[in-house]
Amino acid sequence: MRFAALIFIYCLIIAPQHLSAQFKNNEKNTIDFPSLLVSGNKNAASLSRLLGIDPNRLHMSQSYQMSYGLVGGHSLSQGIYLNTLRYDFNIPLKLQLQWGVAHNPLQASGIKSPLQSGLFLSGASLEYKPTENMKLELGISSYPQHDFYYSPFSIQRD
Repeated sequence: MRFAALIFIYCLIIAPQHLSAQFKNNEKNTIDFPSLLVSGNKNAASLSRLLGIDPNRLHMSQSYQMSYGLVGGHSLSQGIYLNTLRYDFNIPLKLQLQWGVAHNPLQASGIKSPLQSGLFLSGASLEYKPTENMKLELGISSYPQHDFYYSPFSIQRD
């Protein structure tokens, strides 16, 4: 028993000090992540110059929302991820695009959910603001359609 304990201690403490499993200390291929976060990737910058997009004018925000309900003895859940991209042009013009993904995260009962899942375009807008007191905005918005089978206000009443 004492011999097994010594072997266990050796395998746990001493043996890993002698092993250098798959660790390569190659200084020329290392990536300095703090400087990469500050200055960005040089290849991405050249691609943005080729496309004429300034990365400093591109803004992105993300959100996730989840809801859960119990109606008529059946549980319903829906999660929505929204991504908003906005690009500010040199002139007082902003272009915004919002898209999302809807899914049923807790739908494990096998009952078909009336909530639709999938990718959807939530909205797009174009804002022109030539002066401080004048703004012209054109936009369109759309959200996933729901079939309200269990709603007291639905058309399908029994």
